[in-house]
Amino acid sequence: ELSGVRFEFSHAPQGAIEQYESAFSGEFRFGVQQPALFVPRALRGFVNPGYDELLWQAALRRCEASTNKNADAALVSRVIEALHSSLDDPWSARTPPTLEDMAGHLRVSVSTLNRRLRAIGTSYQTAVDDVRRQRAREMLANPGHLIGDIAVALGYSDPAAFVRSFKRWYGTTPSDYRRRLPPR
Repeated sequence: ELSGVRFEFSHAPQGAIEQYESAFSGEFRFGVQQPALFVPRALRGFVNPGYDELLWQAALRRCEASTNKNADAALVSRVIEALHSSLDDPWSARTPPTLEDMAGHLRVSVSTLNRRLRAIGTSYQTAVDDVRRQRAREMLANPGHLIGDIAVALGYSDPAAFVRSFKRWYGTTPSDYRRRLPPR
């Protein structure tokens, strides 16, 4: 009997909560920001006859790695969100913000930002390109936006540089892309 134990998961239940409760006695909460396991103090003093220190240490390392991966992914989400907001309402002297500006905005060091982006297989420049690529498509869908204005809004000092980037991303020019869009 695990009376008083509470399990908290960031995801939605994968079935009826009753299934969880019948398999494990305890309270279950879903959709929380940070997963957790709460064990009453009274249960912490019990000796576990199946305890294995090596297994315990391995499990702790896996939990820590998972938590770090989630924190890294959350930071990338914050970077993407901040990049989008910088295009809507510039908060930096440059559009898009420099790596240093972004690190300051997120209150982390440049090396921490770089390390955490690398940990999930990306870079700041990749994030900038992803946001620019997405925003370019959105803006091209509006025929009222001129190509040169889109280039400036995305932080390109020269429209030709935007056209080269767009061609690299999509294999076509912004004008050709726009011509192929269905009429609004």
